Amino acid sequence: MPRSRIVYVLILAAVVRLAIFAGPWRSGNTERMFTPDSMEYLRLSHSILEEFHFEQHGRAEIFRTPGYPLFMLSGILFGKHTWLGVALVQIGLDVLLVYLTFRLGCALSTPRLGWWAALFQAITPVSAAACSRLLSDNLYTFLFLLAMLLFIRSFQAAKPWRVILAGVTIAAACYVRPVGLVMATLMFVSMLFVQSLRKYSLVFAVVLFLGVAPWVARNALEAKYWGFSSFASDSAYYYALPELKARREGIPAELIRLRADDRRRDARRDGAYPGPAAHRRAAEVAKAIRADLPGYMAIHFKGCAGFWLPGGTDVLELWGVTTGQRGTVDVLHREGILAAVRHYFGGSTGAIVLGMAMAVIPLVQYLLAGVGVVAGSLQTRLRLPPEVWLLVAIVVVTVVLPGPFGLPRYRIPVMPILNLAAAAGVVYLSDRRRKQE
Repeated sequence: MPRSRIVYVLILAAVVRLAIFAGPWRSGNTERMFTPDSMEYLRLSHSILEEFHFEQHGRAEIFRTPGYPLFMLSGILFGKHTWLGVALVQIGLDVLLVYLTFRLGCALSTPRLGWWAALFQAITPVSAAACSRLLSDNLYTFLFLLAMLLFIRSFQAAKPWRVILAGVTIAAACYVRPVGLVMATLMFVSMLFVQSLRKYSLVFAVVLFLGVAPWVARNALEAKYWGFSSFASDSAYYYALPELKARREGIPAELIRLRADDRRRDARRDGAYPGPAAHRRAAEVAKAIRADLPGYMAIHFKGCAGFWLPGGTDVLELWGVTTGQRGTVDVLHREGILAAVRHYFGGSTGAIVLGMAMAVIPLVQYLLAGVGVVAGSLQTRLRLPPEVWLLVAIVVVTVVLPGPFGLPRYRIPVMPILNLAAAAGVVYLSDRRRKQE
């Protein structure tokens, strides 16, 4: 397959993303680009620009990191169309992400597999919609996949500059979403199993440490918090713990969640330092999980199913067909998937039909990915290259991490990897048919 054919896929990717972006832009309803998380990023961006601090409600921010708020400042270049400008920059990055998916496929196999993976990435609804949302998914995924491409190239030709660049890039990704630290840990561990990379593992660790240490020091000095981000423990406290208490006490989880978020109480107790409250929340989460580990595990893995939902509804929200942030996840936990679908679409048959149409693409991708994984496993008898095992580990960990509140948007960073598996399924089926003919 000629490499030049990737140009057509990149054009398709740009057209799909601009068509989605046209929804809020043409209607003038740019509020659809925002979620509650977007508003927090916006406040932090203003804090950096106007006060040269990174804080919310007069206290140093330790849950979110400064990568995406800093990136949002790029919108200043577009004058009064600030947030539309940010979306356009994200669209450009996502088209480049499609090209990185192609390059990753070439590195792992052939341009043919890379082309199919890029095509799937170009038309994946949940990924294409992320460009038009003011959220960190798009930027994080771009940096993460760039780091993975550099890293996997190091497996094939170990060169120190590739290891260093991969370390710098994944450290930058951590500042966008702290979950990058988990991925960086998987990368480091994988180096220990490859003889040609083992000697560079210390270099990678030092680069990563130098990258994240300044923010750890900032948190210690300004917030009395020892760590890079409180995202893991706070997410468990505000989302997983209420589900556990609701199961035990018979109280709706959403009420427990609202009661738990008492910033004024924490401010009275700890003054301007949010760190001590974060450490107390982490200790309470650990104690509650130890007290009912089987119950927590049941809630956690049940919630992971949300990770695999199609995610095409993000497109519908941007086009104004449906509305998010209506407590659908709580309905899912209480009453199941069918009740959650009816709740989300408000009983509108037309909206449900559109949602089902958007679901076709990811379902086909899952089917082909399953074929690719099974065929590859049988052909190699699980004697896969270490870089492939690394990608498998990344997908598995990404599925499990969100726990009770697994959402389709958490699938965005690993969609290129899943699309590589889907592309392998296409190549396998195509080759098999050709042999039969």
